[in-house]
Amino acid sequence: MDSIRDLKRLLYERTEALRRRDETVEMLEKALEERDATIRYLQNEIDKFRQIVDLSLASNAINSNPRLKRQAISAEPLRSDATKPVMKFTKPKR
Repeated sequence: MDSIRDLKRLLYERTEALRRRDETVEMLEKALEERDATIRYLQNEIDKFRQIVDLSLASNAINSNPRLKRQAISAEPLRSDATKPVMKFTKPKR
């Protein structure tokens, strides 16, 4: 009879050990699901932030680097010869 009692006790101990492991696994799976949800939420927030930052950086880049005005080069000579008369050319009426 002792062997049956020993076997029952061993079976009970093994069953309890498996139950504790199952509880631990369930707890860890729940923590993992919570972390996955947090990661998804943060990735969405990062995507939103990137969209906002990209637009603001693009608008700042346009406004912060205005095109420099260049001086035009005149076709007129540097010194004016007032003694030369201005020549006029007539255009055909076509």
